[in-house]
Amino acid sequence: MHNKHLTKNNLIRLTLWLIIVLSGSAIIYHTRWLIPYLVNSMDNRVPTGQSPAFWFISQIGANIIFLYIGFLLLRTFSNYQKKGYFDKSSLRIFDQLMYSSLGLALLTIMRVAFSDFYLLSITDYFSIEGIVNFLAVLIIDTITFKEPQTVYILLAIIMWVMKQFMIKALSFKQENEAFI
Repeated sequence: MHNKHLTKNNLIRLTLWLIIVLSGSAIIYHTRWLIPYLVNSMDNRVPTGQSPAFWFISQIGANIIFLYIGFLLLRTFSNYQKKGYFDKSSLRIFDQLMYSSLGLALLTIMRVAFSDFYLLSITDYFSIEGIVNFLAVLIIDTITFKEPQTVYILLAIIMWVMKQFMIKALSFKQENEAFI
């Protein structure tokens, strides 16, 4: 049983390191293609309909946040393994994870706003019907189905709920230690 527990811990640690390595390599990849874009406007790596400058910046920013999240989760996991419970430093980490998830959601929303996702010509969006159509497409199709920001927002909510649970658990722990 003890050996099975070590294998699970190693798998978690390996997965977190894999996230860190992949995020780091994605930063290098996007930076590598950002430079030719800045020098001579070569944008053959940018998906159709995207604003190249903002696409590169948002991709690099998102991967920096993923890298940061990977290190935060690795630190939280190591602290949990040492102590066997979450402590007050974990509360700060959960705050940082929550804000990072919201930052990823904001980046993807901004990437959508800077992309060419309009189904009609831009002049067709100046009427009430056009504005309603624009908002429906933006909210239902683009934000909900084509981009992952709803997942990031849900992750932030889950982190907030876990933090509230941890606050209660830490207060009960302190009461029990004071009683003993």
